[in-house]
Amino acid sequence: MSIVIRIDPPLGGPLAAQADAIIQALVRAADDPAVAVSVWPSHLADLAALVRDGDTRTIRLIVEPADERHDAAASAGGFSRVRELYQLRRPLPLEQALIDATPAINTRSFVPGADETAWVEVNNRAFAWHEDQAGWTVADLVAREAEPWFDPNGVLLFEHDGRLVGFCWTKVHTDSDPPLGEIYVIAVDPDFHGLGIGRSLAVAGLDHLAKAGITTGMLYVEANNEPALRLYRSLGFRVHHHQRHYIFVSEAGDRSPVPNQPAGPGPYGLDR
Repeated sequence: MSIVIRIDPPLGGPLAAQADAIIQALVRAADDPAVAVSVWPSHLADLAALVRDGDTRTIRLIVEPADERHDAAASAGGFSRVRELYQLRRPLPLEQALIDATPAINTRSFVPGADETAWVEVNNRAFAWHEDQAGWTVADLVAREAEPWFDPNGVLLFEHDGRLVGFCWTKVHTDSDPPLGEIYVIAVDPDFHGLGIGRSLAVAGLDHLAKAGITTGMLYVEANNEPALRLYRSLGFRVHHHQRHYIFVSEAGDRSPVPNQPAGPGPYGLDR
């Protein structure tokens, strides 16, 4: 299990040290899911208490993999679930029948120093609605290019008449055993929606990963993005696990009490 906790805006001074101690306790408990869901309500309530009676702050908790027990633990700690993503996986290589049934497109590799502006324009047009992917800048993209995992050959670009139409950015997770090949970002310019280009790009990206020796393809998708889910299911992807996001929002000067905590493990001390 992995968890991420963000406090925005960050706390300062002694409160920051107290928050860090609570966060470390949450992280340690995450190593054992049964323990985690039994102690998280009190830890989360303690964290929420730190941000009360001050400026408006948001605490975001991201849990992966997550299930209904984490929902209950987060709720008991005063947090609300606001977002859910599925991690989908499928074996590689793709079946030849699936490849043959998908119109082939000619792609080329991303060229650092030359393709950033066009990539950002297509990305921001395609993801104007998206929480994480909207509003990228060239500087954001260049920062990703500096990551050790970045491989320009794994960013496949599709162009038409000299214009970037879409892309499939793949990423290899070498820290997994065996390594996972992710469709990290895939997008088609809205001017070209409805032409099946997204499917062709996905197949091109998965084929690229398979030729690199990757045997499992993976991606994340919003749980409520039905068009994308239909596409990925048709490509053989299935849900592997859920990633869930929870938030606690404290209004300025909030003095409301923290929620009551269950006595002992109660319903949270369940075996996994």
